[in-house]
Amino acid sequence: MSLKIVGISNCPVGIAHTYMVAQALIKEGNNRGHNIKIETQGALGCENKLSDEDIEGAECVILAVGRSLSDEELKKFESKIVITRDINEVLRDIDRVFDDLELEVKSNKLNNYKQEEVHFPKDEIDNLEKDIEINKYTSIENLLDDKQKIHNTNKNLNIKNNIFKHIMHGISYTIPLAVAGGMLMVLSSSIYGIKGELSEFVYILQSIGMVGISLMTPILGAYIAYSIADKPALAPALLGSYLANSKDILGINGNSGFLGAIVVGILVGYFVKYLKKIKVHKNVDHLMGFIIIPVLATLIITTVVYYIIAPITSFVTINISQYLNSMSSQNTIVVCAIVGIMTVLDMGGPINKAAYLFALGMVEQGNLIYFGTVAITNLMPPISVGIATFIKPNLFNKEEIEAGASSIIVGSFGITEPAIPYAVNDPIPIMSAQIISAIIAASIGCIFNVKRVAPGASIVDPIIGNITPMLGFYITVIIGVAINTLLVVLFKSMKLKLNNK
Repeated sequence: MSLKIVGISNCPVGIAHTYMVAQALIKEGNNRGHNIKIETQGALGCENKLSDEDIEGAECVILAVGRSLSDEELKKFESKIVITRDINEVLRDIDRVFDDLELEVKSNKLNNYKQEEVHFPKDEIDNLEKDIEINKYTSIENLLDDKQKIHNTNKNLNIKNNIFKHIMHGISYTIPLAVAGGMLMVLSSSIYGIKGELSEFVYILQSIGMVGISLMTPILGAYIAYSIADKPALAPALLGSYLANSKDILGINGNSGFLGAIVVGILVGYFVKYLKKIKVHKNVDHLMGFIIIPVLATLIITTVVYYIIAPITSFVTINISQYLNSMSSQNTIVVCAIVGIMTVLDMGGPINKAAYLFALGMVEQGNLIYFGTVAITNLMPPISVGIATFIKPNLFNKEEIEAGASSIIVGSFGITEPAIPYAVNDPIPIMSAQIISAIIAASIGCIFNVKRVAPGASIVDPIIGNITPMLGFYITVIIGVAINTLLVVLFKSMKLKLNNK
């Protein structure tokens, strides 16, 4: 069976997952004899964009997504057979994605035959029936039942109904602000440290960096809402999230932080989505998205934020921060270990991003140690597996060995995704090594009191003053990588011996 397939690949950050999945889909599709084109929505924007002709000529669509797609994007595929999968699931089991897609196509043909909407030649029916796996499908009816199961799975995974995906969509727009703003602040501090005076240039760099960091929360809320309800939700959520973090306007002691922005984004998104469903006179309809919905939603959400959301979320944020700051050193180590585990657990996925967001939120509250933990543990997975390919190449396949050097270089800048193929191919040894070494490294980093001021470039951060103390950071990373590498080699060797028995 040769199919014409189009698809979209995206992830919250758009640096690694997006392109890795696109390459994997194209490779597997070509191996199966399909004609496949994948649009990537990464950090550089939309690349290999699907044209109207591409979509029109396609039989089916694969949506490998880590953040939401707009209604306008989804509408393009209305008449097509669509398989929607989380981007991490595609990396873990790409064979299943194509198996499901091919099954959907077959069952669609058989369904048409059963309903007598299309009359297939007898030899084509016979061939379709032969394609059914005997141990899984015993009849056409069972295959059609399984088609319904796949449809239900897609429905459950539907990107537009998944709140967490909407949050990931918002995060994808905040990370460039975090990096740009954080690096400018670090650069200003470095120049000030060298010259010893606050020049006009240093002041401008620091001010712009602070603006970039301060815009993260309103942008987060705005694009969570945008993900849910498109453009009419953008302005209300932006203003509501900005208000939730404006303690001078609110007259309270602290900001609502990311928590407030997430709450505002979700509330605005679903409220606007409801308003868009209201039927109005055709003369008023064109004003709904342009004037009525944005103004009404802004009026309501800012009122709710001022009297309810901001006081509650700021209270929660302040108390969490105070509790974490007042903890004993033993308890701080435990929290750092948890943050470290979350950072390596899915290597750039949603759990990793949750740890990053939590740690960055604590930076705003003056607690820098958890962001230091993220900086340490983010480096370890790709560097360790890369080094392991040089130490024991017989434990890895050809593709893993070829990617080893790249994994070390890319991983040095805090991008964990290069380690994902290694974990997918051999999850238990790799993930066991990652988790154990993350706990150890996070604990050592906590003992050294490693702190990170702002988002940066990981391995070079201590040199530019973004991470302190420099020596403590590098010692911790070296120990963590060494332990991780040794455990990867040990666990994979043990598994190989067991398999050979």
